[in-house]
Amino acid sequence: MINLQERFEYFKRVTGEENKIIEIIKNNLPIEKYTSILEVGSNKGNISRALQPNQNNITLLDVENFQMPDEIKYIKERWEKAIIKEKFEVIIASHVWGHFYHNKSTKKSFDKMINCLKSRGRLVLCYNINEGFLNKIIKFTQKEVKDFQYDIFDESIINKENKKIEFEIEVKSPSFKNLAEMIHVLMVMSEDSFNDYRAKIELFLEENLKKPRFIIKQRVMIIEKI
Repeated sequence: MINLQERFEYFKRVTGEENKIIEIIKNNLPIEKYTSILEVGSNKGNISRALQPNQNNITLLDVENFQMPDEIKYIKERWEKAIIKEKFEVIIASHVWGHFYHNKSTKKSFDKMINCLKSRGRLVLCYNINEGFLNKIIKFTQKEVKDFQYDIFDESIINKENKKIEFEIEVKSPSFKNLAEMIHVLMVMSEDSFNDYRAKIELFLEENLKKPRFIIKQRVMIIEKI
């Protein structure tokens, strides 16, 4: 049976999401061999590993177990509970804000990241702009499903203007049945809950899309610690 992690990997391959994020960071933030990077909610750390060839300067944090080269420091822990003593030049937090929003810990998690930066260090955030068809999906899921997470960042917690870069990805599939599985990545819920609502999700997609594809707008924000 395909699980959420496998769907997540498939989603990234189809949309090219990570490649676009990596390109944006490379174009807007110089990464040297000495640049220390912490990636929060890293999964396999594809973004950091593409940016920093010196793996001794990479620290990854995630709640799952992933096998990493000995050079990479890996922390298996929730960000809210992790004890971080080191300071970093760059911290990356990509598509993890739905978890913090769900747990009402967005401000606390954001402040902790800022505190873990060196002076003049940069925090790189990436999250969905929940407009267009994605907004329709969120409203549909809010109506049908009791407990789920969706990617959202509360920009009101930031009190100054920062560099913002917007881009788009296309979520596409050969069938509405397959597209529904990609929706599971956007609306994170338990496997049992997803299976319970799969038929309704498929019907919603068929009724609201001419073809099994739609666009998602995303935003990268780069914040410098003064």
